[in-house]
Amino acid sequence: NGQVGLVGSCDAIACPAGTYNYDGYASRSTKLSCNPCGGLETAPFLGSYSCSKAALEITALKQLYEATAGSQWDTSDNWMEYDKPICSWHGVICDGGPDANNTIVEINLGDNYLDGTFPSSMFELPHLERLNLKNNKVFMKFDDIYKAKKLELLYLSSIDIGSIEGLGRAPALRELHLTSNEITGSIPNDFYDLSDTLENLYIAYNSFSGRLDKFAGFSKLVNFYAYNNEFSGTIPDGMGKLSNLQHFVFAENKLSGTIPLGFSSLPSLKLLSLYRRIKSGPKLTGP
Repeated sequence: NGQVGLVGSCDAIACPAGTYNYDGYASRSTKLSCNPCGGLETAPFLGSYSCSKAALEITALKQLYEATAGSQWDTSDNWMEYDKPICSWHGVICDGGPDANNTIVEINLGDNYLDGTFPSSMFELPHLERLNLKNNKVFMKFDDIYKAKKLELLYLSSIDIGSIEGLGRAPALRELHLTSNEITGSIPNDFYDLSDTLENLYIAYNSFSGRLDKFAGFSKLVNFYAYNNEFSGTIPDGMGKLSNLQHFVFAENKLSGTIPLGFSSLPSLKLLSLYRRIKSGPKLTGP
């Protein structure tokens, strides 16, 4: 607790987290003490020389609130109340718990009546791992998603997403939900840059079109749900070699040709759904 305790000839102790001293420690001999950080400042490490402002995270949250009609959200407990830790604000989850004042790791504002444009500054939160905005009226662009170095989960089902152009620049994305967004057309080329990290992909109830050939390179893929889209052509043989694949759901697309034999020996496969009852055209056949 910042008290000096003698250990041998030592008469100093490192300042605990949340406090600081210009030397980084309290000393009995020099009568220096550790001072608490105040306001929106923080010192997350032992032996801090100063307190750093949580300004970047505060600014990003303020911009999110203002850009998405925060006063109209279904729940906005503690938002914009600067006398309370930002980690106690509704939907803001921090590494240090609700009493912390920085290190945001998750934003969970799904089903909360957000309405507006998602500010790109949110992608600059340095520790953000999970972002859930599902079932809101939020328009997004992904030009700056490359700044989200730790973002692993993106839950964007049933929002006003517009386009997924640029989304492939996310450097650490493992799970992506884009269900029911009325997205049309082919998958942008940059999206396939996610092949090194993506494990779970949910894009059902859209109108994506084109072939599946490039998805054969997603070696870490575990779950791939694309029910009711407009994908066409054959299923590439390479998809029958994705050893981590557990669920492959492409029912009600326009796929044709022969189902790759490799699907019969995938070690982890639990669900293979390829039926088509509604859409016309050539259908899939067995090997």
